Amino acid sequence: MSIALAEGAAHNAAPLATAADAAVEVSDLTIRFGTGPSAVTALERVSVSIPRGGILTMLGPSGCGKSTMLRAIADLVEPSGGAITVFGKTPGEARRDRDFGFVFQDATLLPWRNAIDNVSLPLQVGLKGKQPHKDFDDPARLLALVGLKGRENALPHELSGGMRQRVAIARALVCRPRILLMDEPFGALDEITRDKLNEELLRIWEETKTTIVFVTHSIPEAAFLGSHVLVLAAQPGRVREFDEIDLPYPRRLAMRDTMEFVTITAHLRRLLETC
Repeated sequence: MSIALAEGAAHNAAPLATAADAAVEVSDLTIRFGTGPSAVTALERVSVSIPRGGILTMLGPSGCGKSTMLRAIADLVEPSGGAITVFGKTPGEARRDRDFGFVFQDATLLPWRNAIDNVSLPLQVGLKGKQPHKDFDDPARLLALVGLKGRENALPHELSGGMRQRVAIARALVCRPRILLMDEPFGALDEITRDKLNEELLRIWEETKTTIVFVTHSIPEAAFLGSHVLVLAAQPGRVREFDEIDLPYPRRLAMRDTMEFVTITAHLRRLLETC
């Protein structure tokens, strides 16, 4: 495990990559909700550079601003101060260019559409009658990629929670996004299903090499998935530490039983106890 910031130190900046190698640059990001005495500062002067092609997992206590930061990157929350660039663009420009795919904790599938029609929805909304081109993927191929070949015609109520999340991931990938933003996508699933989807997500990432930013409350999940882990402290949200997870890919669940993995998770747990 490589520690980018000294253990026990509190910092608001976590330089992860050079600008040329960064998928996302966050500079002095501050986000406040409300005004006057009742205003709440969700994030304060957060700076981070997220490298291209990796998996950045974000950990922190409730209220530290993990989801707020993800939504600011996706142009869903307006910063109060600072700046964000996504592949050199503003978040608004990146959103219009379909650089994002977003997966929420709830799969949010349309109940009257089958699996393949749910995956196809972004194409139908965005193309407005035009034919798909090379910037769009084949929904049937994506369903096969997430392990749902043969379930293309299944309605959401005919799928398990884990299967519905697989459909949501396929839908997020259909526009071939350059970055996949995931906000606790497996948080509501049972442990066995969650572990299986962790392995599936790594398999999909190894094939697509899409940059992933993944919010989680699970220390083992953050360590298992992440090439890097960003730990945020709360009140207000700020960078506590950035760790590079020095474990080889491909990763399998058996890795969680190794001393190296236990050492990493113990370090992350100590950090969270002081956030």
